[in-house]
Amino acid sequence: MKRYHYQYTLEEFMSPSVRGSFRDYNDISWYGNQTHEQVVNGAINGDDSLVPYAEKLIEQLDTTVDIEHAEWIPSIYGAYPIVPEFLAGSVTPMRHKTRVPSDTTPIGVWVDLTPSCGVDAKTLERKGATILALVMKLQQVRAVELHCCGLAPSDVEGGYFIDILMPTQPLQLSVVCHVLTCAGFIRDLVFGHKMRECNQAGWWGRVIREEEEFRSAASIPEGDLAIVGSHLQDYESLRDNVRWVQDQVNKYVHKEEE
Repeated sequence: MKRYHYQYTLEEFMSPSVRGSFRDYNDISWYGNQTHEQVVNGAINGDDSLVPYAEKLIEQLDTTVDIEHAEWIPSIYGAYPIVPEFLAGSVTPMRHKTRVPSDTTPIGVWVDLTPSCGVDAKTLERKGATILALVMKLQQVRAVELHCCGLAPSDVEGGYFIDILMPTQPLQLSVVCHVLTCAGFIRDLVFGHKMRECNQAGWWGRVIREEEEFRSAASIPEGDLAIVGSHLQDYESLRDNVRWVQDQVNKYVHKEEE
């Protein structure tokens, strides 16, 4: 069975031979009021028009994230002993593998850009700006690996999945801003890629609403942040974009004790 799963850097995806074009919908507002050429230009050269808006949102996101890594620690039980410690009478001569917080481990953030057809571009714009604010805030304390994804789990056998790694080390702010906030990036360039690669015409399929399904489909590592797509049934909650994004990450966020 052919797997319609793709991984690119943003630079690779924006190659004319890779990116797609899907302009079957006649209303340009569905694409964020941008032509195909404007969407392409923004993804290559950037568009920082919403950065000031994202900066105003930063302090509204209450996030202090502890990312963990595996480490062998002294224990009364474990996989193997430290013989000198045992002979010296230590009560913790064994080594047990556990996960501990790290100040240096990059924070993985996975964003499903896929929206329901009925979610308007302005709502996607606000949501994207809030995610940008989250990335900017996390960047203040640790490196971020940002994955912008598109998923169509039931359109083709085995599902369609694309993972586009954003330029975040260092953070190319204007480019990332455009990808996260422009409806045309997912609805034009990514939809077009999917239609071509899967040899399909027509529309996108089901939008994943459940985080666990997104994590499974994208093989997201344990501990990374996962933000699901914009489903029409979540439309009202999406209007409060700060709260919506905050709710998505709270499971993986440890708030600082006062």
